Amino acid sequence: ENRRVLYDEILPPLTRQKTQDQWIDGLAELGVPAGAVNTLDQVFEDPQIKHREMQVKVPYADSEKGYVDLIGNPIKFSETPVSYNRPPPKLGEHTEEVYRDLLGMSDGELEELRKKGVI
Repeated sequence: ENRRVLYDEILPPLTRQKTQDQWIDGLAELGVPAGAVNTLDQVFEDPQIKHREMQVKVPYADSEKGYVDLIGNPIKFSETPVSYNRPPPKLGEHTEEVYRDLLGMSDGELEELRKKGVI
């Protein structure tokens, strides 16, 4: 409950008292590592992202646009360029596959996890 009060009531008005740059600069002066958390629009407007042509559009059927914008690999290979074959997974999309194939869980174990609401 105390955390909720801190995060919901105390921090928001406090953090609005300065700009993002002022907070980052002030924290840096104190030796506290900090950086901005950008929106996707800010990410794709970043000069380095543009210069390195790192914005990639990956087909995604559930998107209104039919694709999602993602950050591409910053490493550029001249003879073997990176390909982007799959969109990011949906929440839980590969859970059973990971539990079964990588962790060796049986169908019965998976069913128990489903019953308990774990997956």
